[in-house]
Amino acid sequence: MHRSPKYWIGKRKELAGAAYEAHVAEQLRAEGWQVDETGRNGINDHGIDLIASKDGVKRYIQCKAWRPTSFIHEDVVSQLYGSVAGIEGTDNLEGVEKYIYSSALLDPTAAAEAERLGIGFVRFDSPYVPELSPEEVEQNNQRRNWSRYHPRNLRHMYRHRRHRR
Repeated sequence: MHRSPKYWIGKRKELAGAAYEAHVAEQLRAEGWQVDETGRNGINDHGIDLIASKDGVKRYIQCKAWRPTSFIHEDVVSQLYGSVAGIEGTDNLEGVEKYIYSSALLDPTAAAEAERLGIGFVRFDSPYVPELSPEEVEQNNQRRNWSRYHPRNLRHMYRHRRHRR
């Protein structure tokens, strides 16, 4: 059976995500946590990949094996909070820890939202994603911000003017 390239790209990303979750779980176990890997297939995990417990503390974790130059947005933060609130109840969130483990960074809006909702963030590099120095991350961020305004990226805005006479 022939599969399209999009299928294989998606499959590779799915496998990398599962491997990253297993890597985070392994590290937590080494620190003495008991870990339940709930998001193994990425389907219907509702933003909770791992549930860790240690010394009566319960920690819900969302893992993101994204490129170090990527940014996590507030939708990921909100999904994690909503999922934990749905499981534990909105009145029982005081003794529960909520964390995002990722090789990417939080964007400023997501960082503010995480702080407001009491969600911790751990920058945990993935062995499956190449690690970049802070200088390379900054260069990529600057390039990304300016590339948005490059003429070839603005063509779609002016496409309708070409057909007018």
